[in-house]
Amino acid sequence: MNKERTEQIKIALLAIIAVLLIYQTATDNSGSSKPDKADISSAVVGTPNVPTISTAAPINVPPNPSPVPATPTTTMSFVEPNADLGSVKKGADNTHTFKVTNTGTIPLTFGNVTTDQGLVLVSKPSEPVPPGGTSEIVVKLGPDIELGTIQKTVHIASNSDPAHYHLTVKAVIEE
Repeated sequence: MNKERTEQIKIALLAIIAVLLIYQTATDNSGSSKPDKADISSAVVGTPNVPTISTAAPINVPPNPSPVPATPTTTMSFVEPNADLGSVKKGADNTHTFKVTNTGTIPLTFGNVTTDQGLVLVSKPSEPVPPGGTSEIVVKLGPDIELGTIQKTVHIASNSDPAHYHLTVKAVIEE
């Protein structure tokens, strides 16, 4: 066989495979699990110089993957999500405790809890908080806090909805 003829046969065979895959996918999505042999052979009839397929074995095309089940989430609430410390002397040991309640139906777990520069994380829940249970996040003003009016944020990652939560600390820092 010459090279051109071989290439034509390869292209025709690829076309047949493509038609079979499309047909199989279409019948899988419509509820039919077995291809109709007559339809497959008629799909390639009339293709010049290409043998037709009179019988075909089912092609195993994996179905569309089902969505990954979502990780269960819970909810949380804070008694005071925005703390206003008022006027504070720089360098004084000023802490604030945020009380959190698990208002969901599964244990509340905390991931990464970070603070803006000028705040220091003193403590966060290290154990899961049971549904209906309470815990605390404690922050304090850092020694590098700037003078004047400040507003700093505590960033909380957890298994709650929403998964990322913000608390704020406001104060007026004086000398």
